Amino acid sequence: MRIIQIVGYKNSGKTTLACDLIRAFAAEGRKVGTLKHDAHQFEPEPLGTDTWKHRQAGSSTTAIVSAERTAWVVERTTSIEELVSQMTLQRLDDLIVEGFKSAPYPKIALIREEEDADLLQLSNVIAVALRKPLPSVEKLAREMGIPVFLLSSLDSFEPLLAFLRQELMELMTSWEIKGMKKGLKEGREEGIKAGIIKGKAEGKQEIAVKMLQKGFETPTIHELTGLSRQKIQKLKEAMQQWN
Repeated sequence: MRIIQIVGYKNSGKTTLACDLIRAFAAEGRKVGTLKHDAHQFEPEPLGTDTWKHRQAGSSTTAIVSAERTAWVVERTTSIEELVSQMTLQRLDDLIVEGFKSAPYPKIALIREEEDADLLQLSNVIAVALRKPLPSVEKLAREMGIPVFLLSSLDSFEPLLAFLRQELMELMTSWEIKGMKKGLKEGREEGIKAGIIKGKAEGKQEIAVKMLQKGFETPTIHELTGLSRQKIQKLKEAMQQWN
């Protein structure tokens, strides 16, 4: 499951960009999920509905189901880690996360004005999106090695989309590619199968090391790669020795 976070301050266009990505990925036949952080007390249902009445009566967890969809309302907050874990169970291809600035996933920082440049200091910012030219922000981002995309029109969305396809596919599928290469080199059917298994195992470790270097936490690496927490801890200890 590829995860992309979209972060920015109020009215920066986070939802617009999220919808652009959802449409683009869904058009490719990918199964897309979304998470959104809301800073206010939101009400998920119209007042007076049956499930609203259930909640008002004291239900701590409420579900409503139709032939087309299912909705849950749980009367507590939920951590981003738990939400991502639940999304993983849905077998998604992509998860678009709107908000949650402190979370460690790959981020697009939507910067509206020069004073929003502090968003570049967040963890794992892989791209900066601007609605208008901001020379000082662009200069700072490039000094940090972060690519900048100007989203001034509908036509300008494609370069960012192309970048995300390449960046995220390289991260999440490199172990499968390595496995294929190892298997094909063997030249036999059983060699291909064995090569894929071995390549995936080795490639997952490479991904885990990259994620540790970028500041990802062990539970997140475990969810995305399938490596055991013990194996990730050993990799972390080995990296500390190298340093």
